[in-house]
Amino acid sequence: MAFASDPLKPFQWKFRLVVVSAPVATDPALVAQLRLLAHDPEGQADRDLKLIRLVGREGDGVDAQALRERLSMAPDRFELVLVGLDGTIALRRRQPLMLEELFARIDSMPMRREQLRLRAETDPKGR
Repeated sequence: MAFASDPLKPFQWKFRLVVVSAPVATDPALVAQLRLLAHDPEGQADRDLKLIRLVGREGDGVDAQALRERLSMAPDRFELVLVGLDGTIALRRRQPLMLEELFARIDSMPMRREQLRLRAETDPKGR
């Protein structure tokens, strides 16, 4: 579906997005999710992952309302959406997601598998 001013467009083909939305910064699910995401910044960077927080009416450098509308996220509850490099929704959860599950989902995506294959061809040690 095309949008005149798609809030995902600046990130498309550059980042996979983890968009977390909550009504308030003290939402227990949001706090738990942010703690989980803080555990492996290197793993996130390796997967071209960018976190975007939508809290109340505020967003991390994005129009929170437009992004919530684009991703069909309700502003009155916690929700996490994983957006692939191509801008499509790859995963949606209404409770905190373990980092291992997030990474496994990303690692199963066709573009990620291709990235890993190309990396293995150019550097057999996987660096």
